Amino acid sequence: MGRDPSEDMGKRAERAGRALMHFGAVAQGYRDVTVDLVGFSIRCPKAQGGEFLMTLRGSDDAGAPLVAFHTSDSLEGLWNSLWVRYDGGDLRWKADEWER
Repeated sequence: MGRDPSEDMGKRAERAGRALMHFGAVAQGYRDVTVDLVGFSIRCPKAQGGEFLMTLRGSDDAGAPLVAFHTSDSLEGLWNSLWVRYDGGDLRWKADEWER
């Protein structure tokens, strides 16, 4: 998911801010979701032009730990596209073997 060069920085920043606000509401329990968000971490690109990687940790209704991954070539794009996938139920959650 690359950046749209026609979209100005202000619009990208505004969209990223909205995505952060939505994730804040999810984390605080204000939105009904199928996977509860427990935490996340961001790994920055190792080289110029690389991708940002976000690791999301969650839990299902039974409390079982889950993990999902998402990448983007920009930090604001990471938040924006991740929110679209999370809200749409398109993240591929799997059992988090490291948390068991």
